[in-house]
Amino acid sequence: MTRLFTALAFCCLIASCGADGAPTPPKVTGGTTVSMNSNSGVSTSTSIGLVFGSN
Repeated sequence: MTRLFTALAFCCLIASCGADGAPTPPKVTGGTTVSMNSNSGVSTSTSIGLVFGSN
């Protein structure tokens, strides 16, 4: 029983020390590109992204 308690306490200790600092909110990124070609005319491209975590 002592081994089980020791192992459980060790796992809780290891799990609690994973992050440093304040949590970061998710970020929304986006961009739009407009291009013009003499053959096909005007074209657009749009990209939207959502980034979670500290990156």
